[in-house]
Parts: sequence; structure tokens; C-alpha cells
Amino acid sequence: MRAAILLLVAKGFQNADIAHRLKVTERTVTRLKKRFYEGGFSAIETRPGQGRPPNISPDDCQRVIIAASTVDPGGQRPGIRFISMQTGVSPTTVWRILRRYGFAKELTT
Repeated sequence: MRAAILLLVAKGFQNADIAHRLKVTERTVTRLKKRFYEGGFSAIETRPGQGRPPNISPDDCQRVIIAASTVDPGGQRPGIRFISMQTGVSPTTVWRILRRYGFAKELTT
């Protein structure tokens, strides 16, 4: 998105036109232009500390992945609710972890 904004700026579009085209606010365009003029192309990189910090601990991820990797004698993998009860991690968080690591397509609720 940032690169697209700067490309339209370079082509001579006005802030309002850029904002409308890319469905962002004029303030976003103005801020990015200012950052670009002050810092060059590093303006399109995400600055350290930006964004929401992850709220899933590495320990939770490890416990969920280990639980999801187990297979019972019948060849079945545990479901999301079972993993949640076993690990103490909420079912929604279990789903997010498993989806992130590619397990989600194999599991049921």
C-alpha cells in the first residue's frame, strides 16, 4: 500500500485523489509523503515496534503443536476442543496456532 501511495505521488496525483483511489485517509497519504521526504525509501518499511504485539506465547504454540501432532491408535488426530482442554489454551487460539502452522485443514472442532 505504501509503495502504491508513493507511486501515485510520483505521478503527480493530489492527496485526496490518492486517498480515494486506494481507500485510505488523506492523513495517511500526507504522513507517508512526509516520512518519504524525510527518510527516503525507508519510509515504506515498517518501523520496529509498529503493529500489535503477538499475544500467543511460544510455550502455548509448542504445547498446542505437540498435542495436535499426537495420533491415537486408530490414526485419528485430536480435535480443537480436546486440544484446548488438554493445553489450557482457548479453542480460538488453538485454531489460530494450528492454522498458522498448517494443521488446521486436518482438524475438526
